[in-house]
Amino acid sequence: MAMKSDNRDQWIRAADEELSNIEGHDVWDDQWEEPAAFLKTVWTFKTKPKTLSAAEKKKARLCIQGFSQIPGLDYDNTFAPTGKYTSLLIVLMLAIDRKLPIQQFDVKSAFLFAPLKETLYIKTPEGCKRKAPYLKLKKSTLRTQTSTCQLHSVIFFHVDDLVVVGKVDEFEKQFLIKFPNSAAHDPDTLLGMELLMDNNQIKLSQEKLIKKGLELAGIRESPAVSILSSFNHAPGIQHWKQVLHCWKYLAGTINLHLTLRPNLMDNSQALQHFTDATWADDLETRLSRSGSICFWKACPIAWNSKKQRNITMSSTKAELNALSDGVQENQWIKFLVEELWNENLKPTQFHIDNQGLLKKLKNFGSNSKTKHIGIKMKKLRDMKKNEEITVTLIPSDEMIADALTKPSNFESLCRLQEKCFLVQAHYSSSCGGC
Repeated sequence: MAMKSDNRDQWIRAADEELSNIEGHDVWDDQWEEPAAFLKTVWTFKTKPKTLSAAEKKKARLCIQGFSQIPGLDYDNTFAPTGKYTSLLIVLMLAIDRKLPIQQFDVKSAFLFAPLKETLYIKTPEGCKRKAPYLKLKKSTLRTQTSTCQLHSVIFFHVDDLVVVGKVDEFEKQFLIKFPNSAAHDPDTLLGMELLMDNNQIKLSQEKLIKKGLELAGIRESPAVSILSSFNHAPGIQHWKQVLHCWKYLAGTINLHLTLRPNLMDNSQALQHFTDATWADDLETRLSRSGSICFWKACPIAWNSKKQRNITMSSTKAELNALSDGVQENQWIKFLVEELWNENLKPTQFHIDNQGLLKKLKNFGSNSKTKHIGIKMKKLRDMKKNEEITVTLIPSDEMIADALTKPSNFESLCRLQEKCFLVQAHYSSSCGGC
């Protein structure tokens, strides 16, 4: 379709640029004899929208159809760690709190820097000026099963986006030597989010992504009415209406920015973690849903909303599962914050709204009715005794995580917006879209 469009010449130039990059990185060698097995390739075309640091650009990517690779024969390892979204928020928080410079790096043709360990052949792609009918790969190209894994063995970043906080000048020099033709600039768009630095705060939003989704749904001009859950298994007309309701909510909150604004007066030196759960609210499976949100210096850095894996016999058990999951998530978050801030944090303060759970944490007696939760309960009691965590009971109307467990009402959503610094672009005080 791209080659039949009015922008055909631009797409051809983009494809030529891609092939030039590949040739410049010594990715392949000619293979004149037909190999025992070879992979096919496909061209993908995309318009990259303009950002604060770059104009709109037509991009072409030569992708290998890696799905035809055979595990154990063509590749072994596909694991490649990437930075978590929570880690990114914590790093940005560090930059604001310590007033450190931030620089974003975009690696051009990132996968072409990764040496290939396996022996792979491809059919010479369309548009390539090589005369050989086949090519032997020497480096990973996009969409081989191991491409991200091979890339990580050279340098770690989130695919081809890298954010550096601190002494960026010397890093930039070394980086551009190692990755020529790459770009270094002030952060603008990262992992699909628009990033705006403003004084002592950073604003994150996904306005462009939401607008695109609204256009696809055909409801861009619709006002927001509510937020409703939807089903993925065998959806019907009613479920589609619920999806539209969800998009209408996004349309009403499209101007909200997640604002990272650390409270410099917060001397608690402790993470604040709110956990909550519904009880058997799914009428089909009777599974409960957990919700949690973690704050550092009054800023949200991690949140979670997921169905529990097992049916619980009481609301206390459902709340226990949510608390236990939150404690496990808290472990690595606390370690990362302590490492970056170079200080020992006080016990994480967990907040729950289930009185029965708090009583069992204080005085748990194992019997036939509670034996099945004994391990989790005793582990939490042990951590509480060793002052690794504290658990506090709060009123249900102060439970911030409530909005992460079910479709919520106006008050619950507005409370979440206020506590999480979800700020209107024009600083409107209304709770848009609720």
